[in-house]
Amino acid sequence: MATVVNINGKTIKRPGVYALTKSGIKYPPLSLPYGNIVIIDSGLGKEFVGGSGVNGKHTQGTDSVYQIDTIQKYRDFVKGGPLWDIATQLFKPYRSNINGVSSVFIVKAATTTCAEIAYTFKQNGKITFETLDEGVGVNGVKQGDELVKGYGIKLVKGKTDATKYVFEFYHGSFTGVDSTNNVAYDGVPIEQSKPVLLFQSKEVENVQQLVDWCNSSNEFRQVFKIKPGSVTTTGVFEADDITDNVGYKLATGGTETYGTADFDAALKAVKDVDHTFFLSTEFGDNSTSLNNEKILDFIVNQSKYEKFLVVGGGFDKLHFTGASNTSESTAKHFNSDKVIVVHGGYKTNTRQGTMIKTQFHKAALVLGRLCGLEPQTPITFKGVNIDAEVHKLDDEEKEFALDHGILTTHYDSELGYHIVQQGINSMQTNRYLVEEDGSSHDIAVKRITAQLNKEICVNAKLVFFNKEKGPNRATMSEQDISSWLKGFLQNKVASTLDDNLIVRFGNIRANIEGDNIFVSYEFVPNYPISKVIFTGIILEK
Repeated sequence: MATVVNINGKTIKRPGVYALTKSGIKYPPLSLPYGNIVIIDSGLGKEFVGGSGVNGKHTQGTDSVYQIDTIQKYRDFVKGGPLWDIATQLFKPYRSNINGVSSVFIVKAATTTCAEIAYTFKQNGKITFETLDEGVGVNGVKQGDELVKGYGIKLVKGKTDATKYVFEFYHGSFTGVDSTNNVAYDGVPIEQSKPVLLFQSKEVENVQQLVDWCNSSNEFRQVFKIKPGSVTTTGVFEADDITDNVGYKLATGGTETYGTADFDAALKAVKDVDHTFFLSTEFGDNSTSLNNEKILDFIVNQSKYEKFLVVGGGFDKLHFTGASNTSESTAKHFNSDKVIVVHGGYKTNTRQGTMIKTQFHKAALVLGRLCGLEPQTPITFKGVNIDAEVHKLDDEEKEFALDHGILTTHYDSELGYHIVQQGINSMQTNRYLVEEDGSSHDIAVKRITAQLNKEICVNAKLVFFNKEKGPNRATMSEQDISSWLKGFLQNKVASTLDDNLIVRFGNIRANIEGDNIFVSYEFVPNYPISKVIFTGIILEK
């Protein structure tokens, strides 16, 4: 019987000469995002944040996690409140050419319902619109005759054909009152806020034409839907139809409630989201809340890849040290290299004057700056957009912060701007850069190891588990995995021309036990440099 060979999936028996081509090109491994964050809104964004709650009417679970990658899209989505106010801190934490976060994944830890806008015409049927956004913030609110918050619709005469009518869809632009400074977040008071025209229908003469337009309009379908069973159609619009529906028809009925089950559902919904940081919406006196504890538990015990929680600690000098409700007590409470506690509010100069920002704003500012830096780039000495500190630390307090796992900022007179003193987390054991158990008080070290581990796992999965055949001992040997890891790590070694995660590696070992391959390797992280000491030698001549 003739011997058999397999060439490009074909079984070959007949004698002869055969040729095939294989690729000798080895593409570099995927470099994964390191600047994505998650915000679980546990009530701070009440009355504003868009989308539905994690337990919504229209969407639930993972479908209620919204990804936003630009500052304008973020503001358009959030619409107002404290979460709207941190947009600059997240996306532009320092100067216009310095990047911040790559993407924000935001989920509302709430049970929500949508709002409705109903039209009933004397002569021509009825129709009800539902908002896709849900919660209290979608309900239309007027100040005088103007829509200032939520959604509303106006019915106006057509310009081309005066016998037809146009439906105009609006949203209010008021961003809410910043209670710290007693001004609107965007500087525009409610009495001066103007509604935003989102889109308008074509000129229609009856409900059926309106329905047809709604079904064909992408703009409409991104914001509204027609309530099922709400449409009846007869005849064409008459004068009475318009007279009874002049002015704004306001959206009503949107609700939101925040609860324990909702927060648990929100954590579950973001489990597979590709992000590195959580920004807590509970800070100050609430910094050690049950919800923050749940996030840390999720990071330690449930998350596949290493992640970090950023929390705002105390606001001012009175809340810097002490046994409760202070930055010191918050850092001691968490005592983890996975939690970063940021101290103090700050001041910023605007057209409306000097504004005070909370420790939540500073936490967002520091996080934005971190996310714009590669993992191996320390945030130590990096500039941030601060004009003055609420709590101006003296040298003794700066050292206290370093000893007790509190991240602080201050003005550096030699550099001429405000900087992060040092990129540290809340771990209280911080005598050595890396402890024997692999933990570290330095944010850069932890980011390096987190990024390296994630990229190894994802790239190895693509190489060895993304095939029809195997993986088994015939298709995946100890040598295969060792060779692959060596190649991967070579792509992560820094050089004089290319900064990277590690400076060297070695001693790769792999051994098979049962259906497992255990792989170990040694590496030197691209450690941060926090101090430079010059020693001058005095000579006699």
